[in-house]
Amino acid sequence: MSKAKIEIIGKAGNVDNPSDNAIVFKVSNGLGKLECAYGKPDSDDYAYKHLLLNGKPIVQGYCPTECPTCQGLLAAGYGTDNIDCKELDTVRSCLNGEYANPETAFEALKPFLNLLEDGFYALADIEYYPTDGNGRFFCSVPNSLAKNPAVCECYYNDYFSDVTDCVPLFLYPTQSADAINQKRVEYYIDLLKNNGNVRGFAYHQYGFVSALLDGHHKATAAAVLGKKIRCLTVIPLNEYCCSKIDTQTAEKIYFCNYEYTPIEPINIDQIFHRRKSFSSNKIVNFNLINADFSDLNRKASFYYPTVKEVSDMAELELFPNKIDDNSVLEWIENPTEENCLRLEYCIKTLLTDNPQKAGEITHKIICSNNPLLPIGYSQKMLNFIKSEHLI
Repeated sequence: MSKAKIEIIGKAGNVDNPSDNAIVFKVSNGLGKLECAYGKPDSDDYAYKHLLLNGKPIVQGYCPTECPTCQGLLAAGYGTDNIDCKELDTVRSCLNGEYANPETAFEALKPFLNLLEDGFYALADIEYYPTDGNGRFFCSVPNSLAKNPAVCECYYNDYFSDVTDCVPLFLYPTQSADAINQKRVEYYIDLLKNNGNVRGFAYHQYGFVSALLDGHHKATAAAVLGKKIRCLTVIPLNEYCCSKIDTQTAEKIYFCNYEYTPIEPINIDQIFHRRKSFSSNKIVNFNLINADFSDLNRKASFYYPTVKEVSDMAELELFPNKIDDNSVLEWIENPTEENCLRLEYCIKTLLTDNPQKAGEITHKIICSNNPLLPIGYSQKMLNFIKSEHLI
């Protein structure tokens, strides 16, 4: 078997954040041990789509084939803790060592990247919410298929009658709940409190959701504290565009929200390969998740937005750098429906990074006595802030 060749071909820029770049690399003669495979479809609209590691499904999916705004279904797979994969050990060594950026990690990650299928990928350092995109702790997933609105190429927002393109934001477990050790979680809680280097490793595969390949203890620690978790993330190429003149050569290629302009022409035949089939055409119950995460689910519903709320915030152009005292005062004084939404989402956004400020805003809304403002929501959030001893 030929040795895999992994080479960096450039950098892709984040279309939403020009200062954020990802490495673009090409895999040739890859081992294909980490691969996406498709089962026999039940209809023309949906097909089984599984993420396999060493031939075993670590995430099981049933996803739309033609409708980009239709939600897919996911189920837990076979735990990576039960799969012999020495290459994952190299990932752990890399992430737990000194880390500066994807470039410095790339060489150390090569043994694992050799497992990929041939094609183009991006390696990005991405900040995630440790949830499934529906207000639940990321490990609180079913062993059987369940609908997940975050599993779509773009989320259709009913309120704004618009769509939000998918970006990697949420996580899905690939390790059994039994493998999570409380002492290890507490170790990372202390590290996070002291701003230590805490990163996971993920593979993007399903809309807004990435499979967490390593870092379950770290993501759990982040969820306990109501923080986000950074993960080095491998993103397969998912889109391309050609010029009007040359329809056989990709003018730009995309890895979710990362855009790359090839220096050398890339023929579109090189971009997407034939879909590999998977022998199973059903979901297998592996009983990966058998723990009670009710407390972390409750916290997640307060700390982190759902995919719908993420879409709302994008439509409202509500970004952390736009949340200032003058804007908040304007929203309170002019309680339109959209301004009330802005107030609710700015409270949730600030809860992770600046709970003191979130508490101040909730207090102002409650004291206003204006029935048009989200007083009930603010009271609920203020009670949570106090119960968590955040202020």
